[in-house]
Amino acid sequence: MNPKLLLAACFLPLFPFSMLFNGVFARVRQPLARAVLLLAWPQAGLWLVQQAGGLPDWMAPWALATALLYALRALSLRDAGQWTGFLATALGALVWLRPELAIVWAFFVPLALLALITGAIVTRYGAAYAGYPDALAQRSPRLAGVFVIAVLVATGTPPFAGFFAWLALALAATPGIALGLLAAWLLWSWAAIRLIQGLVVGEAPLDGVQPDDLGRGQTWLLALAIVGLLLGGLWLAGGLT
Repeated sequence: MNPKLLLAACFLPLFPFSMLFNGVFARVRQPLARAVLLLAWPQAGLWLVQQAGGLPDWMAPWALATALLYALRALSLRDAGQWTGFLATALGALVWLRPELAIVWAFFVPLALLALITGAIVTRYGAAYAGYPDALAQRSPRLAGVFVIAVLVATGTPPFAGFFAWLALALAATPGIALGLLAAWLLWSWAAIRLIQGLVVGEAPLDGVQPDDLGRGQTWLLALAIVGLLLGGLWLAGGLT
């Protein structure tokens, strides 16, 4: 196997090389640093793949198996930060199916935004996992709203860019790989619903935690970023598909 492809498997994570990325991501706690990591890490992998030339046919099943593995593991995750890292691993693996810059940006820009919003929850409440802060929608409705949208955008909900990236991969794949992609997308959608239910929905308990919501300026800034992702998705739709 080409050494460049082996190295690329660390940056566009394929199991078991994916453990390196997840270890680094877990150690990077600062939200902005995590966002930068999510944007920069796959770029190195994309460059290595392009330098290596052609890809062997067995890379596609390996990439899909990695995405499915992390989707299944995400179903039981409670921590939003670790959940983001697992989604990044799955999406990075799927880049092998069509190693193009547009695919990387469509997948990882929403992830960077999700990392920033998750960091805002941790800053205010000390944690961001299913069950705490429970009932985020009641405690911090603006923060809860942008978190829900960011999760949906990151998992490829139409009409955002990630959806068209998933669609482009499926259209370019063999029927078997395309069915596997559909299964992975459905699993990640299910995992997203479980995460949102655990973190956002519910009755706020009397635990002494004071609500601390986003300010209007922060809310508008994040809303503009989400609108930008929507417009970017519509713009990328033609080029990707």
